[in-house]
Amino acid sequence: MRVLIHKKALADMKRIPEQMKAQIKAAIKTLENYPAVRNVRKILGATTVIDGKKYTPLRLRVGKYRVIFVVVNDTIIIVRVLPRSIAYKR
Repeated sequence: MRVLIHKKALADMKRIPEQMKAQIKAAIKTLENYPAVRNVRKILGATTVIDGKKYTPLRLRVGKYRVIFVVVNDTIIIVRVLPRSIAYKR
């Protein structure tokens, strides 16, 4: 699968410490093998709108951070990369 990173996710990555950033980048690279990736779950009760269509976001756990993404056809779009404490409040 192809992995794209949204500009909000890139902005989120700038605020993350360098050591954690390396772990997150490695975890994002594993998403190319989706759905054979562990630690991925749906975020129940949440929706993400992309190009006018609603999608159920998924999350990948990476330590205290959550990589929030959606699957559109054969493409994974990384929407946000947030600390666990605020990832589910949105």
